[in-house]
Amino acid sequence: MSSELFERLAAQAFAADRVRMEMFGGRVWVRRPVGGARTGMLSWLVRGFLARRTELALITSGPGFKVGARREGRARPDGVLAPAGYFDDAGVWADPEGVLAVAEVTSWDADTHARDRVEKVAAYAETGIDLYLLDTEPFKRFAR
Repeated sequence: MSSELFERLAAQAFAADRVRMEMFGGRVWVRRPVGGARTGMLSWLVRGFLARRTELALITSGPGFKVGARREGRARPDGVLAPAGYFDDAGVWADPEGVLAVAEVTSWDADTHARDRVEKVAAYAETGIDLYLLDTEPFKRFAR
């Protein structure tokens, strides 16, 4: 599937059902938006980063990214660490140049394993994003 066709389908799916679509190596993944414990975990990360680096932002509802060595893949991370304001004019699918880290808060199942622990790791590394934060137990250890 071409990147252009994927982008049109992803926009339609989001408008119709609020689902988020991603594509790595020509394979399409569909998932529901972040919520519940995932939102709590991302909020905790935001507070942690802002307390130490005020010039950065952990963006939790920003653009998707063009990923992979040739930027043919498309990813929508749960969180993106970048300079504040960096993606203000980026559009729906941004070039990830300048991204310092991405964060994913996941469950554990076969699809999640393949997407978040295999496909995304490779795509982000090929893109040049050096840090990939992955939490598999949303918010449990921080709720104490």
